[in-house]
Amino acid sequence: MEFADYVAIIRRSRWLFGSVVIVATGLAGGLVARQPTRYEGALTATVFQITPAQTQAATPYQFDGFYTFQGASLFAEQLKAMFSDPAFVASIFSQTQVASPAYRLADASQVFTTKKYDPATIQIQFVGSNRDAVAAVLTAAGKQLQNATAALQAKGGVASAVRLEVGQPYVLSFHGSALMAGVAWL
Repeated sequence: MEFADYVAIIRRSRWLFGSVVIVATGLAGGLVARQPTRYEGALTATVFQITPAQTQAATPYQFDGFYTFQGASLFAEQLKAMFSDPAFVASIFSQTQVASPAYRLADASQVFTTKKYDPATIQIQFVGSNRDAVAAVLTAAGKQLQNATAALQAKGGVASAVRLEVGQPYVLSFHGSALMAGVAWL
């Protein structure tokens, strides 16, 4: 067979190819339309460096600039690690009227996605099916971070020489994309 023969076969059955494309596109669009709206929210917490006078009052070390920079970064890492503790995650959900999506203790550490950005900023992300619930959970997470910071500061040491600022949560809605539905169809 030559190339012209292949073209003739495709030309004769173009209605078949066209109908397959139309049906596949319709199915992908239907899949996307049936997916519920999901909401993804994020909250940013920043650990700030302190002044030399506060550092010397809180620690036995001499102020050298790097110590507070390193201390704030390590403290931010400690706060980020709290989100892998099931008890900490449970305490966040106990402050809200939202049920925890974790059904097993091992799943509790995966409820939140946390990222640390240098030098000492943490972003906490949470995904849910209700905009108000996502905002409430993130607000409770921020309050729980502040409570944990206050408890650590009461013990003294480096924790008493940092300042935590928690921003307001922001929530965005998203649907599954038609491209992803098409890829799933393939």
